[in-house]
Amino acid sequence: MNSIEARLLPWPTDSEANYRELLIDGKSFQETIKSRYPNDFLEGRYRETFVPILSQDPAADQEKEIVRPIYGCQDGGCCLYVFARIKYDDKTVTWTGIGQNRLYLMGGEQADDGLRFLQGVEPMTFDRIAYQKVFDSRGP
Repeated sequence: MNSIEARLLPWPTDSEANYRELLIDGKSFQETIKSRYPNDFLEGRYRETFVPILSQDPAADQEKEIVRPIYGCQDGGCCLYVFARIKYDDKTVTWTGIGQNRLYLMGGEQADDGLRFLQGVEPMTFDRIAYQKVFDSRGP
């Protein structure tokens, strides 16, 4: 099982500022996906530092699979960049895929759902209670 938490980290370009980041297994998830898929995060807004979308999960009380944003822009999440395909059961939450919003990809590829899922992302499974604590609060 994977661990998940939100923690304040120093902003990469301003040591006086902090931002909240998702840590999975103790590592910045944003840094992990950017280093694993460097070609997918080289251009446009995908080069920027993202801010996690920490809000109550609409499917938290249901057992189903949904796609929801996990990272947005620095301006409060008005632009949604990175999404997770999420499967719920009684005790766990599993990210089965990670996708990018096609609106912010160079070349403007189009698809019915507007997302392009990264290939080869291993599923990540979290304890449901720990997961909900991260996404149901705004604290670090």
